[in-house]
Amino acid sequence: GYKNVFLIRHGINLEECLNIKQTKLNKYSICFAGRLIPEKNIPLLIESILSLGNKKKITLSIAGNGSDLSKLKTLTTNFNSLNVVNILGQLSRKQVRNLFASNKFYISLSKSDGMPIAVLEAIACGCIPILFNSRPHQELSELGLQFISIPTDSITDIKNSILNAINLSKEEIESIRVNNNQKILNFSSTNMLERYKQIAYY
Repeated sequence: GYKNVFLIRHGINLEECLNIKQTKLNKYSICFAGRLIPEKNIPLLIESILSLGNKKKITLSIAGNGSDLSKLKTLTTNFNSLNVVNILGQLSRKQVRNLFASNKFYISLSKSDGMPIAVLEAIACGCIPILFNSRPHQELSELGLQFISIPTDSITDIKNSILNAINLSKEEIESIRVNNNQKILNFSSTNMLERYKQIAYY
């Protein structure tokens, strides 16, 4: 069998995330940042958000670029949803972190990530994650991070998971944040670098 096998996951610039001032202006604000490609299921996400009827004044901010960008802009225009869905386009890393810091929830319907860096950065910036039940997201759960799980890609399950998230009590949200603030320390790029150094001198 294999000997001396080491697993080192992707790390994030935790210090920069933690140093950003959190300003969660809207308690029903949701965001996403990443490549706007079919595998990310953003049209389905927008459709699910809009099907809620915006009774809770939910907002969705989407940052990124990709082949679906023009489709998403057309979709939001056709549904007259510009006051609900905001397509921001490509942002710098600093702008993305500020986006995370100003939104209460981060959502991802992606089925094809590796270790999802955007999710980790969003958690470090104080977002409560709402994540599709994909293998990479399951791995985050196995590593101790907590989130609201979306069991399938049906609009009903997506809507129910979003409603479950926004209906969390203050105590439940605080419990998730306290747990995730502790577990996210394991994903610091500084810690990952130290592990590389340990292996190099093994």
